[in-house]
Amino acid sequence: MVTLSCSLPVDADKFGDFCKTVASKYVAEYGWYPMTVTMHKILIHGKDIINSSALLVGLLSEQAGEARNKFWRYDREHHSRKSDREKTMLDLFHRALESSDPEISYIRLQNRLKKLKSLPLPSKVVELLKPYEISAEDDFEAATENEIEIIEGHTDSDNITEILSADEDEE
Repeated sequence: MVTLSCSLPVDADKFGDFCKTVASKYVAEYGWYPMTVTMHKILIHGKDIINSSALLVGLLSEQAGEARNKFWRYDREHHSRKSDREKTMLDLFHRALESSDPEISYIRLQNRLKKLKSLPLPSKVVELLKPYEISAEDDFEAATENEIEIIEGHTDSDNITEILSADEDEE
């Protein structure tokens, strides 16, 4: 489950092999109890789902929609007129438009990411992921303008790392 919900590219072949192993162990150990529909879908058809999905499987979860209900409820209780259903719905619609603005969403995302404590992935999950390599060009393009200004004039990579980490500590 962690592999499917981690929002990283999964190697479908490795995942399929792992699922076959788990499915055979399940049948051997719990043959007296039928496999649930969800477990069958993941273990038997997981590889096909990963191969046919246009997006990463972790991005297709229902978590975002479920989490959004909390904001709808808060907006309805604290930021809408309660005199009329139409006015309430109009206020909720306007509030949703405001919160879906890309600039506002980006600011909120950055604030959430600062607070987020991410746990390391288990080694078994890392084995099932596709290898990802960052080229020097990708790394340079990902640098912000502030980092580029700091990097200019320095050639020692250890020195640059120390400067960047000191800059992050100041923020």
